[in-house]
Amino acid sequence: VLFLQERLTESLASYQEAVRLRPGYVKAWIGFGTVLKRMKDLEEAETCFHRVLQLNPDYVPALKNLGELSALQKRLDDAVSWYSKAAVLTPNDMDIWVSLGLLLMQQNKGEEAADRLEKIPLEDYRAREVYLLLGEIYLTLKRPEDAISRYRLLSSGYPDCFDAHFLLGKTLWRHASKLEGVEKHKLLQQAIDAYRNAYRIYNDADVLANMGSVCIEMEDYGQAAEYFQKALGLNLEYAEAHYCIVG
Repeated sequence: VLFLQERLTESLASYQEAVRLRPGYVKAWIGFGTVLKRMKDLEEAETCFHRVLQLNPDYVPALKNLGELSALQKRLDDAVSWYSKAAVLTPNDMDIWVSLGLLLMQQNKGEEAADRLEKIPLEDYRAREVYLLLGEIYLTLKRPEDAISRYRLLSSGYPDCFDAHFLLGKTLWRHASKLEGVEKHKLLQQAIDAYRNAYRIYNDADVLANMGSVCIEMEDYGQAAEYFQKALGLNLEYAEAHYCIVG
């Protein structure tokens, strides 16, 4: 209760007394370290969590706290190591996989980051952010098919997610531009469909202009002109649409 009320000094004194009386009580050490962490005394907090691991080497809350403290102090390798140990013990803890993915991204280890973030199921409350992030990682890794797959899953699972539809359309369009023939036309049509879904959620001139550009690539100039006209209707200063219509 004291801790929840932010009476950290009083809480700290209580935990100090608890570990003095019961030095083998793991939860008291965890509480002690947590209060110290909240008070920004990171070194002493680490000491507490290390004490927990001396008592119980597999105590996951201590491993996670050490991972967090290492990350706060920019010791990314240590942070990854602590979280990885925790992940072995509790593989169903999605918080750990998210933390690992974000840490590995900071280290520019895209393949490894994606591997950890792929553990997050679509029904998880963080799935929107994670799947958008996965798409970004795969595009950086020059794996557009995997990015498309993640955007498809996200747009299917969360039909109200504008970014999922918009980025699916954009990625399909860019990937199609490198193809030829029937396969190219197929992906361009899928890009149009994705953009339509995005436009249903949010009437945005950028979406219409992109649809117009895709239609130009499909050589459907009449439909392209309609989309550009609509874009101008939403934004009279939309120079790209004006240029395409005049051109």
